[in-house]
Amino acid sequence: MIDRRHFLTIIGWGGIVAFTGLSVYGSIRFLFPTVLYEPPTTFRLNRLESYPIGFTEAFLENAARLFINQDKALKIFLVRNERGLYALTALCRYEGCALDPEYDIKMLKCSCCGSLYDFEGNIHRGPAEQALWRLKIDQDPISGEIIVDATARQDLAPKKIGIGYFVDKSAREVKPFFLSALRSA
Repeated sequence: MIDRRHFLTIIGWGGIVAFTGLSVYGSIRFLFPTVLYEPPTTFRLNRLESYPIGFTEAFLENAARLFINQDKALKIFLVRNERGLYALTALCRYEGCALDPEYDIKMLKCSCCGSLYDFEGNIHRGPAEQALWRLKIDQDPISGEIIVDATARQDLAPKKIGIGYFVDKSAREVKPFFLSALRSA
C-alpha cells in the first residue's frame, strides 16, 4: 500500500516529467511548421499563333483558390483581335460568380446577377458597374508560349455611357495587360 507522501511525490514528479515532455515536443514541433502551399499564380499557355482571332476559353488547373474558393479549375477568357491578345477573368465583378459565354450575342453573362459583358470586359447591362479584370500577359522569348499571371490585374474605372459602363480601348491595350501581335513575328 502507498502512503500519502509517496503518492504525492509520484504525482509531483509525473507532472514535472509531463511538463518537460510537452515542452520538448512543442519546441521540436516549432522547428517544423505546417506550411500552406498556395496554388500557382503564373500559367503557361500555347503560342500566340494557336489562338485564332476571336474568343477562346482557357482553364487554368490548380488555380481554384485565386479568385473563388471552389474545387474547380479557374476559367479565363483569351481574346485575340487584329492588334494582339489579352486575358479576361471569368468572374463577375458584382457577385463574383462565373461568367458564361453567350456566343449568339457575343457577350459574357453572369449566372447569378444577369450582368452582360462584352468580349473586351465592358458592361452592357448591370447591376455590375466594374469592368472585368484583365490579367498580366506576356510571351516567353524562347518557347513563344503565352504566360498569364493571375495576381496582376488591370482595374480601370469605366465611364457610364447609356445603360452600360465602358473603358477606353487605348487605356486597356497597354503592356503588360495586352500582348501585341507584332511580338510573335
